[in-house]
Amino acid sequence: MKVIEADITDPAFHPAGRFDLVHARLVLMHLRDREEVLRRLVSWLKPGGLLVVSDALAVGGETSPHEAYRRTMTAYWRLLAETIGSDRHCVAHYPRMFTELGLRDIGMDTHLPAVGLDTRFGRFLALSLEQTRERLMAAGLPAAVYNAAIQHLDNPMTREMFFAMATCWGRTPTVP
Repeated sequence: MKVIEADITDPAFHPAGRFDLVHARLVLMHLRDREEVLRRLVSWLKPGGLLVVSDALAVGGETSPHEAYRRTMTAYWRLLAETIGSDRHCVAHYPRMFTELGLRDIGMDTHLPAVGLDTRFGRFLALSLEQTRERLMAAGLPAAVYNAAIQHLDNPMTREMFFAMATCWGRTPTVP
């Protein structure tokens, strides 16, 4: 197996029909031109090649009964949407988009980890919030609310949703 790491937003990178597998995880949801990038990803596949795309699907945070966590997550997702164009609902459209792009054998599966039960996922959330702390404060989230949300996440009894990881896959048609 040969792994290539590339900037999929760079139009100059165009390895048409070269790959057996193209995989993007937590990428397309953060791109404003995700539909165009998805078209390019499909073009990189050999006949019979497999495209696998995983992105977040909105399922929690804004509906939490814990006020500080709810407010922090609402501010976090709003910040990502406004600054880089993140869309936590776009993955729900991937099966339709894959069909429109001519892919076959399309499938989709979702993994729903819970913060507190999956420590790696909780760590991912904590690091994500830490990286955006200053921007969240600048956008108007009170420090006390942010800190209370972090304390809530640090509590080993906390059980919260952050997002579901939805994965969609499909194959390019084979040459007869």
